[in-house]
Amino acid sequence: MNYHPPNSAIMKNLFLYMLTLAFLSLPIDDRLLDSQIKRIVTLRDGTTVMILNSLDEPSEYYYLPLDIQITRNKGLPEISLLIYRNDRNEITGGILHVLMTWGLTPKQEKEAQTIITQRIDSLGSLKGPGDITLDPGELQFDQQNLFARGLERSRSASIKVPTMAMHKTAASFNLSPLVARFLVDEMNSIDQSGQIKMKASYRYTVGSGEGMLRTPVEVRGEMDASLASWIKALRQYGLMKIVRV
Repeated sequence: MNYHPPNSAIMKNLFLYMLTLAFLSLPIDDRLLDSQIKRIVTLRDGTTVMILNSLDEPSEYYYLPLDIQITRNKGLPEISLLIYRNDRNEITGGILHVLMTWGLTPKQEKEAQTIITQRIDSLGSLKGPGDITLDPGELQFDQQNLFARGLERSRSASIKVPTMAMHKTAASFNLSPLVARFLVDEMNSIDQSGQIKMKASYRYTVGSGEGMLRTPVEVRGEMDASLASWIKALRQYGLMKIVRV
């Protein structure tokens, strides 16, 4: 059998075809956010988010979180507080449990879409959350007062922040008598809990349509959770219970 080497033109075309297929299979980052304009939007329930344009599609918008919210089940916030009292009515401890997320519910996204349409861009479309990378991925206590330290020490485990919008993360606290008394006082409207905040840091990627600044750049953001928002939910929905021990 005679061997015939491949035609060089055919090989060249085949190589270009395979190169084109490889290029087309690469993911196209349609979530590179425009660094030029950042808009802070506050929803009716107090949730705040940052709205940014897509760099390649100016009428497409994504949100970035500024708040960590208590999740809800059938409208009720998923948080509970058990307070232990002895036969002399003294507070001896307690358990605080809360589920949290940083994403927007469909109802909140609809409200954010209305804000975009009415205030920002009549043709704008909210596509969902921007891509974020959590760093270090755990909720950190931001204050170092007595009760913040006590609450931090009472954690059953580190509080992992969900990596995706609307996923849930749980936080449980086995409360000392001191911290349990503090929370009961807060339920009675002393309202020092606003001083106790927790935060999570994240990174996201932006670019600019101006010249060389098109190169993607990572920037940092933060989202916060306040003990005051937990107390407000406990108080509003009557979610504190007394257990006699």
